[in-house]
Amino acid sequence: MMKLLRNYCWILLFFIANPSYADSFYCINNNQAVSTGDSMDAVQTACGAPTSISTRTDMQNTPYTVQEWIYTTPGVALTPQGAMLGATVPSLVFFLQNDRVTQIQRNGTAVSGSVSCGIAQAIGVNSSGEMIRLACGNPTYIQNLQQNQSSTQLVTIWTYNRGPYQPMMIFEFENGKLARIKSGQLGN
Repeated sequence: MMKLLRNYCWILLFFIANPSYADSFYCINNNQAVSTGDSMDAVQTACGAPTSISTRTDMQNTPYTVQEWIYTTPGVALTPQGAMLGATVPSLVFFLQNDRVTQIQRNGTAVSGSVSCGIAQAIGVNSSGEMIRLACGNPTYIQNLQQNQSSTQLVTIWTYNRGPYQPMMIFEFENGKLARIKSGQLGN
């Protein structure tokens, strides 16, 4: 009866002190703590071998910003009402990510090579924003576009069944590093 009461106290203390997601966990069997960012080897050294290992694939969307540097020239713009003479139309557009050119358009058509502004240096993919400014001057305007890049992430899940009356511990690893620590249902 005393052992059962002690286990209930540990469970109560665990749920009060730890939310279902935690940044660290104390492994009682080796008297060591593990934290998010630890390697699989460090977790196994601290907590021993897991009861079970599984994997899953998660989809991740990573937001990033693309800048459009737009250079315009006077010309003819077509509107629903008809042609507008003297309108400013985009003639050269540089798409930049992390201050590097990723794509170039001239008059609405993608350019596969490089372009030059007058007699200045040619600008191509991977050129810097500074190179564009030196060669072409300041753009007429800059537009920031938010985009998402989708990718898959393999997650390795280690489950520790610590016996009856204690919640199972679930460690999730991404790229070999501990990403999340969760508590599960009571063990058996």
